[in-house]
Amino acid sequence: MSDGVEQEEVEAIREAVEPLAVQRKAVETRDFRRPRRLSRAHLSAVKHSLEVAMPKAAAAIATPLRKTHKLTIASVSETDAGELFDSLVPPFLVYGFPCGMGRGWLVWDTAPAAATCETILSGTVEGDGDAAARSLSPTERRVARSLLDALVAPITRSLGLHARSGALALERDELSTLAEESPTADTRRLLVHMMFEGPGAPSEMRVYVPAKFPAIDPFEVEDEAPEHLEEVPFELSATLGSVEVSLAELMRLEVGDVIPLGVTKGESIQIHIGERARATAQWGRHQGRLAIRIEDLQQMPPASGAQSAGTPPTGKPSRSSGER
Repeated sequence: MSDGVEQEEVEAIREAVEPLAVQRKAVETRDFRRPRRLSRAHLSAVKHSLEVAMPKAAAAIATPLRKTHKLTIASVSETDAGELFDSLVPPFLVYGFPCGMGRGWLVWDTAPAAATCETILSGTVEGDGDAAARSLSPTERRVARSLLDALVAPITRSLGLHARSGALALERDELSTLAEESPTADTRRLLVHMMFEGPGAPSEMRVYVPAKFPAIDPFEVEDEAPEHLEEVPFELSATLGSVEVSLAELMRLEVGDVIPLGVTKGESIQIHIGERARATAQWGRHQGRLAIRIEDLQQMPPASGAQSAGTPPTGKPSRSSGER
């Protein structure tokens, strides 16, 4: 190496510096037309409850499998299952089960499902231990349904729900029997992503569970912003008042003229974040400076025909200050 630096020294420096490198967090894609209703803390608590229930779920299916197979929770999130069935590509396996006031679903690939059924029926998996994706025979259907009945029960019980015996769908024309009965039914679901180290090879199970989602303002945000958005600036403005003047009056204005704004003492004013009214406040003074005191934080629909703060009506300029 040049400058007297040996290759060993370069490697030692790299090993010392690499652990200090800052890894950028991936930005999660979100559809803001479907706002989230469960906080990160809520989802974390739900995940913990499910992790505690995993040994019970594994034990519930250990007897027919002649062995305890590991079940783990990969993630817990909220989702809209309205297009769940449309996204399925054959061959598939969907287990639908009544749960609480709605319906839940478990989606599993047919290859590990077939391997699991073969293990239950014969004690072994045919071939090299990795079954091919295929439909299930009538006997295998009954076996799979019984297995999933036993598996889902402790999972839903840990969430304070009661799941009743369900049904399987492996063909597209069978999916209609598993859909929600009402076309206006709530399609929001808690999505539990599980890993099953079962016969054949490890596989994924996605369980869509009905949950109680609190009603929220579509523009409500969490108390704490994501770290990568904390420094994003927003314009906050307070509309003290406005008045319409004609062009002739505007041209006659002189230094020292007073323009009444039509605001009485003690009257509430609107606070805008961007162009949206989000609060009401009282104005006054604080340490010798003009200030406002927040009275109420809410989502207020814009008044009919109202103008955005600082935007004068067409052809009629306005002033929002007290003097010129």
